[in-house]
Amino acid sequence: MEYTHRIGERVRLISEDYTEYGVVAWSYLNEQGDEDCYVTFFGTVKPDEDKKPQETPYVLRFYASSLTKGWQ
Repeated sequence: MEYTHRIGERVRLISEDYTEYGVVAWSYLNEQGDEDCYVTFFGTVKPDEDKKPQETPYVLRFYASSLTKGWQ
């Protein structure tokens, strides 16, 4: 099976109120056969590549279908 998101890929979680920026840490098929991803999130501010993130990163699990590729 071809996964939607690859480890290390930049993703966004977009809601009505905010957008969070993250990087896929792990991707796998859950018991229902859907793709889940563990994502390291940096909060609502896109981090600068050469600097320490403004917020401490944290890891959450999401369905791959709820994530958008890229940080544009």
